[in-house]
Amino acid sequence: MPRFFVLENVASLMDKADGASNASSCARALKACGYHVRHVVYTAAQFALPQRRKRLYFIGERIRHGATCVLDDVLAVVNVFLSATVL
Repeated sequence: MPRFFVLENVASLMDKADGASNASSCARALKACGYHVRHVVYTAAQFALPQRRKRLYFIGERIRHGATCVLDDVLAVVNVFLSATVL
């Protein structure tokens, strides 16, 4: 199992279906496989790419006993980068 992963899909997975979003169901399944998981929505334009479509990203880190999860730190760095980027 990889230590980290990034999955990307359409942002409409965030839409509600039967009271729960498909994204939440995916996150629960990934957690059940042994990962800390966060999901965020970005547009490619935020990364200076010529697209405006919203994309859903799942970012995961394998759970390791006694190790600190770094996902929130990684997302904080990405958000600082995005706030400092002038397009």
